[in-house]
Amino acid sequence: MCEILNIYRISRLVKKSIKKLLFCVLIKITAGLAPFINV
Repeated sequence: MCEILNIYRISRLVKKSIKKLLFCVLIKITAGLAPFINV
């Protein structure tokens, strides 16, 4: 039972960190493309 809870907890943490990572990447891409979009 504890194993299942642990796995669930870890997967939630992984999902959160992946979301944060994707968000950061998205911001960096947007910032990188901003000069081209403005032109």
